[in-house]
Amino acid sequence: MDEKFTIFCTVICAVLVLLSLRDGYSVGLNGQIYMQSYKYFLNFTQMPLVAILLICGVLLVLLSTYIAYYKKNIKAIWIYGVGVISTVIAIFLCVGLNDTSFYSSYTDLQSSLTIRNASSSLYTLEVMAYVSLLVPFVLAYIAYVWRLMDKTKITPEEIKNGNHGY
Repeated sequence: MDEKFTIFCTVICAVLVLLSLRDGYSVGLNGQIYMQSYKYFLNFTQMPLVAILLICGVLLVLLSTYIAYYKKNIKAIWIYGVGVISTVIAIFLCVGLNDTSFYSSYTDLQSSLTIRNASSSLYTLEVMAYVSLLVPFVLAYIAYVWRLMDKTKITPEEIKNGNHGY
């Protein structure tokens, strides 16, 4: 293992530990928002699937970094993409669910946004649900075009001659 990669892994793990040990903004039964020690750590322990998603996402990011750096394989970007998406979704779920304020106000704690007071109307949520069904088609199109672009590599001679078509 390279020293740079070890430092990279250590920094990622340290950031995750520090973030999970921070105080968080919790929502009480009466809707009052208050500070709670280790709120995000408690969220991960109370929602183990979210914790597993976060750990898997971080491991995929680290694996793809290793593959790209040491194996010089450009296909590691696919593993990296899945890892980043998994990590971001896990972090969003951690700060948005389990009676947690996801956008806290520093001037008036009771004006912080929670999942309950920031939700849209039922009509808006239904429209967004139908539109979100198009996301897999957009991702498939991006993957298809990316594969077509990577199918034929540009040679240094094409770049020098200027006939590479770009």
